[in-house]
Amino acid sequence: MIYLDNSATTYPKPPCTAEAMNLAMKKFGANPGRGGNPLSLKAAEEVYKVREKAGKFFNAKPENIIFTQNATMASNMAIKGILDSNSHCLISNYEHNAVWRPVHRTCSYSVFEICDTQGETLYRLSGMLRKNTKCIICTAVSNVTGRIMPVKAICSFARDNGLISIVDASQAAGYIPCDVKDLGCDILFTSGHKGLYGPFGTGLLVLNTDVQLKTLIEGGTGTTSNEAHQPPFPPERYEAGTLNVCGIIGLGAGIDFVSKYGERINEKEYELTADLRASLVEYGVTVYDKEFNFTPVTSFNLSDVSPAEVDERLSTAGICVRSGLHCASLAHRTLGTHERGTVRVSIGAFNTRRDVYALLKVVKNI
Repeated sequence: MIYLDNSATTYPKPPCTAEAMNLAMKKFGANPGRGGNPLSLKAAEEVYKVREKAGKFFNAKPENIIFTQNATMASNMAIKGILDSNSHCLISNYEHNAVWRPVHRTCSYSVFEICDTQGETLYRLSGMLRKNTKCIICTAVSNVTGRIMPVKAICSFARDNGLISIVDASQAAGYIPCDVKDLGCDILFTSGHKGLYGPFGTGLLVLNTDVQLKTLIEGGTGTTSNEAHQPPFPPERYEAGTLNVCGIIGLGAGIDFVSKYGERINEKEYELTADLRASLVEYGVTVYDKEFNFTPVTSFNLSDVSPAEVDERLSTAGICVRSGLHCASLAHRTLGTHERGTVRVSIGAFNTRRDVYALLKVVKNI
C-alpha cells in the first residue's frame, strides 16, 4: 500500500509518537491539574513540557498554547470567541469549511480574492472594509493545491487597519515557518495530526494577543473552582474538562521529530512534489496553482476522466489519494472545480521517489 494522502493526516507517524503515547498511558495516567498527588503533578508537568515545545515552535508564550481536539475546534474557538452577529469578517477565497461554516453561522462576511500578486490582493482587501469589520481570516496554505498564501502581508494589513488577524496553519505547520510574531498574526490555529506528526484528536490554538476570547466551552479547569465563570487567564480559560494527555504527549514527540528533521524532510518532499507536477504537466494533465510557491500538495484533473474514477483506479493499484472537494468549497469555486472536485496527492516524510513513480505510471495508463 502506498499512502499519498498526507494532507488529510500524515501516515505513518514516526515511531516516537506512538512510543510517547504508550509511555504516557503507562506512567502518566492521572488527571493533570486535578489534584496534588504525585501522579497528577507528573501528568501536569509532562503536559506543560509539550506546551513549552509548542511555544518554542510557534514563538509564543507557553500559557498562550491552547490544546484542542482538532483544528476545527480551535477555529470555532477563535471565530466565535471574537465575532458576533453585529460583526463583519473578511475571509479568503481558499478557506477550508472549518473557517467558512462557523463564520457563515456567526456573522456577516465577505470573501476576498487571493490574486496573482500580493499588491493586488491587498488592494482588493482595502475596498472591502466596513465600519463593523472586525477581523481577517486567511489560510497560510491551501489544503487543495498547496499554494502558499501571502499571510504575512495580510496580517500587516489587518494590524494597520485595527483588525484582528487569524491564520489557519493546518496545512502549513511543519512545512513552512509559522512564527506568530514574524507573521504578525493575533491568532493561529492548526491540527496536530498533519505536518506536526502527532496523533488524531490533537490541535492547537496559539494566541499572540491580549484580547480575551469569549469561551466556547465552560467547565472544570482545576483552578478558580469556586467561581461560576471560567478563569480569566489562558490556558485554563479555554481548556475546560480533562485534557487528552496521551494525545498531547504524542503531539510533543511529533513536534520533536519535526524540529529535528523538518528541514531535511521538507527538502525531499518539495523535490518529489516538483517532479510529480512536472511529469503530470508533461502528460497533459491539468495541475492547479502550479505557477505559485507550494507545499507538498498537488491537485490535478484529467479532462475526460472524473476525479472519482481516477481515485478508484489508483486505489485498485494500492495507492491512497483523495478525490472530491476536500472540505473546501470556496477553494474549488475559485479553481472552477466545484462541480466535480480534483484528485489530490500529498507527499509526506516517509514517501519515496518509487511511490511517486508508481502513481505516475497509473495516471499515464489512464
